[in-house]
Amino acid sequence: MKHGKSRRTQLNPVSPVTQHASAAKYELNHMSPANTKVIGITGGIATGKSTVSRWFKKKGCPVICADSIAHDLLTTGTVSYKKTVRIFTKNILNPDKSINRATLAQMVFTNPKQKQKLEKILHARVRKKMRALLKEYKKKKHRLIFLDIPLLFENRLEWLCDGIICISAPQKTQIERLKNHRGQSRKHALDRIKAQMPLRHKEKKSTFVIKNKGSMAELNNKLKDLFKKISDTSYLTSLNELK
Repeated sequence: MKHGKSRRTQLNPVSPVTQHASAAKYELNHMSPANTKVIGITGGIATGKSTVSRWFKKKGCPVICADSIAHDLLTTGTVSYKKTVRIFTKNILNPDKSINRATLAQMVFTNPKQKQKLEKILHARVRKKMRALLKEYKKKKHRLIFLDIPLLFENRLEWLCDGIICISAPQKTQIERLKNHRGQSRKHALDRIKAQMPLRHKEKKSTFVIKNKGSMAELNNKLKDLFKKISDTSYLTSLNELK
């Protein structure tokens, strides 16, 4: 099966749904060097997004990770921490008063209303930090900047990107990884997978698709081929013109 295939004709970014998003897009685009391109990394849970992000970091590219920002926002004592504890109670705390993220995740992924409450606390703050980092890296004239956003399509953040990479894997592989590496039951693994947009839909919306179902060596070869393609300034320029 082919991998990393360009889907240029399927790059249809969703227009910003608020004036705030539109203004942010205008600001980011007009302060960016012409040869700087922003590439989104998304996919499903346990498909290998973090592995891919680390690979690009090793190539010297800045990677802005939404999950890492959210993790920092929930550090003990922060505004987000206090709001989260107030809403979800002290039952989510470890003995050292830090948030037990596994407990919190279980609560929100099995209860849509609870999930919305957590998103209300975190999403605006995560986006603000992401935009600040984007501005910083663009000022430094990096040619490629990567945005690792698991829920990129769900949160309509396509407008931030010149191209999007979807990291995909068969559901069976996702379940096995969640069971073996995170100690989750099959039911919990399926709940986490079903809480996200189906991978087939993310693949259709993406510019590139990487099928990560084999060895690390196989993934490494696919990423080498993709990196060569997206490092071509003229190619990325043609992507941007489609927008």
